[in-house]
Amino acid sequence: MVRVSRLIILAIKEQFANLKIENEVTLSLITHILLKESASPYWKKVLCMEVYREILKDFDLVQIIFAEYDGNKTEERKPVLLEFLNASLLIIQESGSILNTGEIVQVPYAQDPVAPSNSTAASSSSSSVSKRKLSTSGYTGERPEEFKGMSMTNSYTKVCYIDSFDKTDPPPVLETYLLYLICQCVTLISEGVFALSLTLSSDISTSNSIVFLNESSFDESSESKEQYDLGTSLVIKLWTPIFQIYEKFIFSGLDNELFSKIIRSLQKLCHASGILGIKTPRNEILTFFARATLNLTGKSKFQTKNIISIGESIVETSIPEIYYVSEYLLAWLSLLEEC
Repeated sequence: MVRVSRLIILAIKEQFANLKIENEVTLSLITHILLKESASPYWKKVLCMEVYREILKDFDLVQIIFAEYDGNKTEERKPVLLEFLNASLLIIQESGSILNTGEIVQVPYAQDPVAPSNSTAASSSSSSVSKRKLSTSGYTGERPEEFKGMSMTNSYTKVCYIDSFDKTDPPPVLETYLLYLICQCVTLISEGVFALSLTLSSDISTSNSIVFLNESSFDESSESKEQYDLGTSLVIKLWTPIFQIYEKFIFSGLDNELFSKIIRSLQKLCHASGILGIKTPRNEILTFFARATLNLTGKSKFQTKNIISIGESIVETSIPEIYYVSEYLLAWLSLLEEC
């Protein structure tokens, strides 16, 4: 199965133009394997998710796949990327107990010393904030032994399944590794859309400032117009399951590093939507940030019965940007309809 998975990646990356129908069937099949009704073993689901992660690392390839299947305007094809994201969302929804998903933003726990970390100085400095005892929640920010959720320690693996050759049995895998792969997949899409929006903006900018785009920003016959149309179509068709996946993660138990990455990635999707002139995802994400920042009551964990308040925990998380969101965002939202 490992060698087959690597051949699938090779076929999609190197021979996509010659194997369009075969790749459509293959992508649909590995998406089906991710679903519960396939009754596939966990290791096979992990391999399929690793295949998608390798594909999504190349955003140019993602755009080609989207144009051929999900965004094909000349013939009816399977929406393979949308089906993959919906399958991923279903996995996240079924993993509420593993992720410890609640109804409000939870206080991110400080990273374990042994956890691999490549976070920025900002997240490092903000880690000290989360270590302060929160009077309303009783948490210290340190990861307790009974911690439930997803962290780099309980999700990260040095050797991927797809790199495990010549093994008669699948290697042991962490319980949240599949969920971590989903997190990486949606982050890669958001990063790709954000990079595309900045590239298109810089193409028509006469200075270093960002230019907000619309359909009249480019000549009809230009390559940039084609990229703009493809990018906006991709966001419009895929943003809903992506956003719902982010929402589930943000309301789950996370460590500082994962919480920071997820928030920043969702911010980039919001920025990209604004630059591309796509109002609905931009407004929905901004509204979500405002509500998540100000809503301090609800179930803080999976199956928690009590309705509790976590007071100032939101503004004392590892993301300083959320503080500024709570201070300025509501005024900004009132102006959105005028944009």
